[in-house]
Amino acid sequence: MAIELRALEHFVNVAESSGFAAAARKMRTSQPNLSRSIAQLEASMGAKLFDRTTRGTAITEEGRRLLPHAISIINEIARAQSLFETPQEEEIEQVGIGVSPSLLYRGLPAALGALTQHPDKRNIVISTGTLEELLEQVRKHAVHAALCIVPDYMSGRRSDHADVTFQELADEEMIPVARSGHPVFASERSMADLSAYDWVVPHQMSVSYRFESAFFRRNLTVPAQRLNCSSMHLLMTAILDWSLIGIVPRFLVERELAGGTLRVLDMPELHFPYALSMITLKSAIPTQGVAAVLQSLRTHMQRDPK
Repeated sequence: MAIELRALEHFVNVAESSGFAAAARKMRTSQPNLSRSIAQLEASMGAKLFDRTTRGTAITEEGRRLLPHAISIINEIARAQSLFETPQEEEIEQVGIGVSPSLLYRGLPAALGALTQHPDKRNIVISTGTLEELLEQVRKHAVHAALCIVPDYMSGRRSDHADVTFQELADEEMIPVARSGHPVFASERSMADLSAYDWVVPHQMSVSYRFESAFFRRNLTVPAQRLNCSSMHLLMTAILDWSLIGIVPRFLVERELAGGTLRVLDMPELHFPYALSMITLKSAIPTQGVAAVLQSLRTHMQRDPK
């Protein structure tokens, strides 16, 4: 059974691009050429690797089993070839990390600062997004890993995400806060009373869902979410300057709580457990450089997530 390296490269690119058209553009080849290459690989393997329908291209179970091995073979051959290459200008390895926006505000900068001081030169590329967007980035190999705030209930639904690994680094909690002089603190409030106030809630499906459900399950009017945003700076501005009540990660506001600028609403129903987690693709095989970066981030965020 003869298998060409180029065919494996075609297979990996189609799998990562979720389609022949996108893969053909990426590899600067024609779709017919790509289709022939995949067909020859399927014949050599004796297995169908993709299902092509009018709705698009989907990798088969056999294809999923082959993918990590194909990636490993391509990487190992590249490493072997590099042993005999004439040294050129020093290359800087690029490492992609997806993060929850709240971690850019506090938490991640110190960890990244430590990486920039490391003698091994690497280019760290940061992208942001909601949990749903970061999961998609990981699955499409757009980033090597994602650091994000994950709801606790996902621990019991791992079957929905069997292709990725969640490594919990620290416990976290979403809490309701308002500026200290806010009218909501003028007297004791019930959940029903909170329906009358305007809120700012992070633009993340799990947070909005849990916030709304806390009221809906008690047959209460769901408060108006005047602002949903992924920018933590804008979220804090809305709470401090616009008098909105907000749902925020506790670590994000610890300084303001300690200094008395913000207060936590005494409403346990609106305290939602989360976890700071690193998400990686199970089938991905990181290079030594990427693995070192991920381990450094794990160590730092576990030791000092704030």
